[in-house]
This record gives sequence, C-alpha cells and structure tokens, in this order.
Amino acid sequence: RESESQREREKEKEMKEKDTVVSVNERDFIIASIRDGVRTDGRGRDDFRKVRLRFGRAQYGEVHVRLGRTQVFVSISSEVVVPSEDRGSEGLFLFKTHIHPMASEAVLLTSRSNHFYLREKTVEVGRIVERCLRESHAIDNESLCIISGEKVWRIEVDIHVIDDDGNLIDCSMMACTAALIHFRKRNIIVKGDGECHYVEEGTGPNREPAYVPLSIHHVPLTATLGLTKDGTFVVDPSNAEEQVLEGRITIAVNAQRQVCGVHKLGGTPLRADDVVNGAHIAAQKVEALLKRVHEGLAANEGSDTPLEMWTNGEQQQESVKGRVESI
Repeated sequence: RESESQREREKEKEMKEKDTVVSVNERDFIIASIRDGVRTDGRGRDDFRKVRLRFGRAQYGEVHVRLGRTQVFVSISSEVVVPSEDRGSEGLFLFKTHIHPMASEAVLLTSRSNHFYLREKTVEVGRIVERCLRESHAIDNESLCIISGEKVWRIEVDIHVIDDDGNLIDCSMMACTAALIHFRKRNIIVKGDGECHYVEEGTGPNREPAYVPLSIHHVPLTATLGLTKDGTFVVDPSNAEEQVLEGRITIAVNAQRQVCGVHKLGGTPLRADDVVNGAHIAAQKVEALLKRVHEGLAANEGSDTPLEMWTNGEQQQESVKGRVESI
C-alpha cells in the first residue's frame, strides 16, 4: 500500500508539472522582464491590474469582481437556524468555494489534473478567505443572535470562480468583503411572548427599516506578492507569472494598517525583514483597494443599473456607476 500511495503521489506531481502551459522561452522572458522592472503586460513590479466591481440589484450581497481577467462572483444568503450547543449566543458563518471547470485552461488537460486542480484551488481559496475574516474577528458573530440558545442567523457566503487568470485569492477576498458590506439581512423584532416577526419598511415608533446591514468591526483585504529566486516581490501575479515564480506570500491588512494574517504558500524561504517589507507593500496596496471598494459601494447606492456579467467575446457596457478603474 505504501508503494502504491507513493506512486500515486508521483503521478499527481507529474500531473501538476504537465499543467504548466508556459514554454521555456516564455518562462525566461517573463523572469527577465520582472528583473528589468517591466512585466509582460506593461505593469511595474508593484502594480495591480484593473479592478472592476458590479453589484446586484435584485438581491443584497451579490458582487461580481474582475481583477484583470480573473473574475469572481460572490452571493450571500441568510436564514434563521438553531445555534450550536457550545455557542448559543453566536451566529454562524459558512464559506463555500465553487470553481467552474472552465475557469482555467489547466483543468482541460486531463480529467485527473482537472480533479487535482479543482481540489487544490478550492481548499486554498476557501481556507485563506475564511481565516482572514473569521480569525481577525472582522464580523460580529454575537450580533447575529436573535434569541440566545434558540434562534440565530446563519450567513452563507458562496464564492463562484468564473475565470482564473492568476491571483485568485485577492480577487475572492475583495469580492467577499464587498459582498458582506453590501449585504442586508431582514430586520427581526422579538415580542414579549418570544415570537419573532419581520419588520416591515417604515413601521414601528422609530420607522425601522426592513433590511439592516451586518455588524462589521473592520474590513480586511489581502495582497498577494509573488517571489523570485533573488527575493524580489511581484504584486498581483498573473497566471503565467505564478507558474514561473518561486513562491507566493499573501498578507491580509485592514484599513487601520493592521496585519490580520500572513500566509506563505510554499516556495523560496523568506527572512523576517523581507516579510516586514512585504507587509509595508501590502498595506499600501490594500489601502488603494479599500478605496476602490468604497467608491464602488458609494456609486452603487441610488443606481438602478442591474448586475452585468462579463462574457468572452462580448463587448462590455461601460458606465460611471458601479465601475472601478485601475489602481
């Protein structure tokens, strides 16, 4: 059995190597361009790709984010459930990641590499996004409690990867954060008999709204830095760059420039001072990303433009509202 499992791991490693779609000449060219400070798409080493956000009008918590050609759609739903026995006064948060089989050309090579790619990417994206939001206590779970020990809100975040052209983590994190800010849950009041009732718009002595936002303590975002052999950082690596770089490090930072998490995704080792320098770069980039997210949210308020999905080969309609330009 041990020999069979070893051969199985070797086959998986071989499948991963076959998933590389960058030729040797392309690899050398990309590395040389990074060394010279000008990347193949015209960006500098510290530049993000264009960022666009579209918010749904039919339902709160629907956000479509495009980072270059990487596209992620996030939808949030909620329902009233019974809490867990050990945490009866806290609501529940669930994160689910779905990667479409057509999201990347790497999954089209063989059925086995398809399964390995989807499994690896799904676990990686889901865990990092969940850890950054949950372990940094960005969301107030106790505010989701309706009746302690009996009824709480369960918030389910579904991450749908439409197109993976590199840096899927930052795009997913941006979409989740924007969706959580945009989301509204039904406003519930508890009467003296213990019954829960949905609030109608403008009713009650205080003319309470029918939908209320989530209680969010702070807003973290991530910045992923690619690593070369000599330790040079490359911000927002594309799919081709991810295949030739020696590793990645993802740093989560909030608006107060507090580091909420660091995830080293294998590759070349880093010294402590390199991690600190990377955190400074991430803080600058996250500050710009947060500004774009808030601009998109502000532009979406009062706009009747529906959520427009991008499709390949179809000309995209451009509008001032709901669109965020490049950083």
